[in-house]
Amino acid sequence: MKSFLILIIGLLTLSSCSIVQIMFTEQSSNNLKVEKNKYVYENDTIKLIYDFWAEDGVMGFEIENKLDIPIYIDWKKSSFISSKNKFDYYLDRETTNSKSISAYRPFLFHTTIGNSEGTSVSIKEERITFIPPHAVSAQAKYKICSKEYIIMRGIKKSYLGDTKIKEKIRNFTSENAIISFRNFITYSTKENFEYEKYISNGFYVKYVIETKARKTDLFISPQKFYLRVPR
Repeated sequence: MKSFLILIIGLLTLSSCSIVQIMFTEQSSNNLKVEKNKYVYENDTIKLIYDFWAEDGVMGFEIENKLDIPIYIDWKKSSFISSKNKFDYYLDRETTNSKSISAYRPFLFHTTIGNSEGTSVSIKEERITFIPPHAVSAQAKYKICSKEYIIMRGIKKSYLGDTKIKEKIRNFTSENAIISFRNFITYSTKENFEYEKYISNGFYVKYVIETKARKTDLFISPQKFYLRVPR
């Protein structure tokens, strides 16, 4: 029992001493507004609402159809772009597996194939998403960062005080930001995409604060995300 308590105390101490980097984002495309602390893109047809908060960040967004008729999203013509690297939302493939497997690729947020019961399951990725009038479709497929960004050279540690942020670690602009990303969406009110339109929303990390992991909850915001700094 004593050994167990020592182990628990040690784990709690380790957790309290671990460090995270809080990433504060800014828009770079000048076509977004902020509503309820979330980035929002809106025109007369469609509304995109973003939420990045997660470890390593997530390109999370909701697409709302504002019309009284359906709209269609073509994921083959839509992409998440990190710096200049394109990651497709759609891959023309069907996967069959009898085990629960978490697939991993850099920037891939999550994907599970099959199940744990041993039953063979086939999954066909959806290329075209149909969104009914005044309905919402959600997407959260890719991480904003890969682990290569977790150590940012030339910054110094700055811890969060009891009541306020003591110091920003480093400031960036859209021109010199080391973390920049973009969401490109193709949509149409016609199922055959006879007339299609495009949305491009860009973001970058404006500044970074390094703090203790136990303080992370104080920063929770759809405009921010965090990275764990390896010991």
